Order: sequence, then C-alpha cells, then structure tokens
Amino acid sequence: MNINKKLLLVTAIVLISSAVCYSQDIFSDFDQALAMVPKQPNWPSGIMYYDMQDAANNFISKHSSTVAVEFLQTKIQDPNSKKLALLSLAKLAATNQTAENALYQIIYEKDRRAMITVAYLDPNDGRRIAETLFLNPGPAGLRKAAANMLVGFVNQNTLEMLRQMKPDEKNSVVKKALQSAIPRLEYRLTKVAPEKQAQWSRQEILSWRTLRETPLPRPVGGENYLAAKTLHMQGWRFSRDFLEYKLNSRDLLGIAIIGYQKEAWAIEELRNYAALKGSLGDFARSALAKIATE
Repeated sequence: MNINKKLLLVTAIVLISSAVCYSQDIFSDFDQALAMVPKQPNWPSGIMYYDMQDAANNFISKHSSTVAVEFLQTKIQDPNSKKLALLSLAKLAATNQTAENALYQIIYEKDRRAMITVAYLDPNDGRRIAETLFLNPGPAGLRKAAANMLVGFVNQNTLEMLRQMKPDEKNSVVKKALQSAIPRLEYRLTKVAPEKQAQWSRQEILSWRTLRETPLPRPVGGENYLAAKTLHMQGWRFSRDFLEYKLNSRDLLGIAIIGYQKEAWAIEELRNYAALKGSLGDFARSALAKIATE
C-alpha cells in the first residue's frame, strides 16, 4: 500500500477510535513501565531511548493490540511520556502493521526525530522500516537520515537497491547522502570478515542513534564529543578494526571515541591530523590529550 494511503488509514482509525475507553490495566501498566525509566541519568543528552528499552519491552509484552497502538498515540501528546510511548510504538511496529503505519504518520507529519526509535529494533525490522522511509517521497533531510541509518542495517540486497537508485536521484541532498553511504556499505560488506559483520553493524547503528539523539551544541561539531562521552559513560567499547576504519575515514565521532577509549595504537595518525587546522585537528588534539591522561 502506498505510504500516503497508509497515513490516511491511520488517521481514520484514530478518529473512529477517539471515543474508546481504555481499560485501567493499560494505564497502570504504562505508568509502571514509565516508573522503570531512570529520572536523572548521567548522560549529556539527558534521558534517552537507551534508558527506556526495558520499560518499552515490559509494556508491549502486556499490550500489543490495535487498542494499545491507539493508547500510545494519546500518550505521545504528553511530554513526560512521549519518548516511552514512541519507543513502545516502534517496537510494536516490528510485528503490528497498524503500529508501523502510525509510526510513519508521526515521523512524516509530527516529529521526524521519532525515526531514532527505529535504530532500537532488530536489524531485519529496522532495515525494512528504514528502507521505507528512504524510498518513499518525503523531506530530503529525512531521506538523508534514513540513508545513513541504513549503513548499520543494510544487507547486499539493499546495497544493490541504493546503487541502482543513485544515478536517477534528483534531490542533491539525498544524492550526496547516497554518495557517502554506498562506499561505507561496500567496505563493510566486502572488506569486513563475515564473522564480524554483525558486530560492525551494531557499532554503526549505535553510533548513528547516539549522535542523532545528542543535542547540537556550539561550536558546530560538538555533538560528536557529547555522543562519544555518552557512549563511554554507558560502557560501550568499540573494536579496534572498526575504529581504525573510522580514523582512516577522518570520522569525527570515531576519533572522539578513540580518545575516550585511550587507544594508544592511534597516536601516530592522530599526531598527523593534529597538525591540521579545523575540526579534524581539534578532535585529534583532544583525543591525544585524553590518551595521555591516566
């Protein structure tokens, strides 16, 4: 079904169900799930979808019907419950078409940043929804973000699809995103050992979702520092081969992660970058300073 028809269908369902009286159980179960979310996390970004995964799983394990989808759409209106409701809806979208359609409607019509929730799904489900967001007509910025998310989710079939689309893509923003994403995908699928594919995929999507959920501070590029700090504080550790690739690609987030992980093997290349002006030099010098500290 065309995405626009799906959105109209969701709107009709919501209007028809506006008079639904939800059971007390669904309210209490959602409140219990919300109580599982830490109130004052230490991350620079504040409360993140990362903090809500157990809570969302808890809620959808008890409520997964169309009524639950409608209920979650009402909870999205409340700033205090919005993130948990969005993540729960995304997790339902993996198996519930009504939830998937509702998620598209929210992303297209209300809150593009809701697409971050897709990065918390299993790879197959995340890839399917990210492909839909990329393939359907929509804002160039949203399609660009979907292309970058697909770097973490993509398989060989999706790569071939992106290759075929690139020559005919008319939007310059989207075309540039394809020109960036395709080489990264080609490297992972052809140069990375089969037994490490899943690990690289996880590291890509983890980087993407954390960076996307990080506020945009000043100076420009500072979100990379904050995202790297968040990943470090959450206890994630990235593999050397992945970080070597990011270093050689001059990826600012990757360089910031190298600093937080105190990767001594990277010192020589970081020194080369540190001699340069601009953000690359700044990030390299910051990473070297972190590596030098105990």
